[in-house]
Amino acid sequence: MFKCVLIDDDAATRTLLAALIKKELPELEIQEVFSDAESALAKIYTLKTDIIFLDIEMPGMSGMDFLKELSDEHPEIIIVTGHENYAINALKMSVVDYLLKPLNKEDLKAAFNRCRERLNSKKNWSDTEHWFTI
Repeated sequence: MFKCVLIDDDAATRTLLAALIKKELPELEIQEVFSDAESALAKIYTLKTDIIFLDIEMPGMSGMDFLKELSDEHPEIIIVTGHENYAINALKMSVVDYLLKPLNKEDLKAAFNRCRERLNSKKNWSDTEHWFTI
């Protein structure tokens, strides 16, 4: 079971995304839903979440500002937004995927599968004995 949080200022999007995740991604547990990035940033590391679904344009702290505040060791990020003009910058910040609203369940599943692959690779790497020193 993987854990996720949702960060979006739009209540309808939060509700739709949560419903899609519950229906289409049964191995993904929603830990918490945030309506603003500041609240999420304050709790994200205590939750020990695996995946963050993040909106870009929000009042206060934007999704891009949120990404800049994360430490190097952060959860996998899937952007969910209605604004395509941030895609290149977001992908340069190592987000797993950039999904445009309205959400498509197949795109959502594909993004989750990429996250799962990354998370499993990290786990396998940390579980392996390494014969070299960095």
